[in-house]
Amino acid sequence: MGLTAIVYRNVDNLRKDYKWAQFDVDRSTGEALLAVPKEATIPKDAFVAARVRIGNLKRIDALREAVQSVFAGRTSTLIATILYSASHSGDVIKLSEIPKLREEVDLLKMHNSPVLSEFIDDLEILFLAAEKERNPVVFA
Repeated sequence: MGLTAIVYRNVDNLRKDYKWAQFDVDRSTGEALLAVPKEATIPKDAFVAARVRIGNLKRIDALREAVQSVFAGRTSTLIATILYSASHSGDVIKLSEIPKLREEVDLLKMHNSPVLSEFIDDLEILFLAAEKERNPVVFA
C-alpha cells in the first residue's frame, strides 16, 4: 500500500511521436489509450511523462507531520490534496491548483528539512511535467 503520482503525456505529443496511432483520452486525467490496441503496440512508459512514488503510510505520516510543523496551524493545500492519506488513487490535482501548491513548496524549501527534501524534488518533477504536458497530476 502506498501513494504514487503520475502525469500522463499529452495526447498531442503522443500523436507527434506515433503518427500512425489513434488515441482515446480520459478527459479527467489526460491519460491517452490506444483506440485500436490490437493494431499496434506502444511501450507503456511512452504514455507517462512523470511517475513518482510519494511513499507508504509511514512516509506519508512523516511528511504530513513535517509539513504541519512548517505551517503551524494554518491550512495547507499540500496536506489537503496530497498528504491526507497514503492511498487516494484516482484523485487528481488540476493544473489550476499547481500555483498554490508551488507557493507552499517554496515555503517548505526555506526550512531546509531533510525529511522534506526528496518530497520537494518529487513535487517539482510532477509540476514541471504537468505544466509541460498540460495534464493534471493523478494519484494511483
